[in-house]
Amino acid sequence: MPRKIPNFKGDRDRLQQVLANLLENAIKFSLPGGKIEVGAELKQSVLTCWVRDFGVGIPASEFETIFERFRQLENCPDATHPGYGLGLSIAKEIVEGFGGRIWLESELGVGSTFYFTIPV
Repeated sequence: MPRKIPNFKGDRDRLQQVLANLLENAIKFSLPGGKIEVGAELKQSVLTCWVRDFGVGIPASEFETIFERFRQLENCPDATHPGYGLGLSIAKEIVEGFGGRIWLESELGVGSTFYFTIPV
């Protein structure tokens, strides 16, 4: 994590909501006792943040649609994860409202990393 993150022009509460939504997903889809990593990197005037879990992973076929409202994983190895499918779509709307972007990398059975950028 950068030692000092500069101020950005945006709503701090909304930024906290993005992080909370990504952390909630990471917790929800991690294996019991699993590890979650959170990080950030500042390059020039762009802050890149990420949340990584070591859980069930997301199939590549879901990468584009996972950020849609009410979207939930189909054929999830563990279908006991209640939710409305709104957290990632809300995070995307907030990040894009800041002028940033959000994306993921994932491998089934290995875990997922969600990244987002915001200009600072």
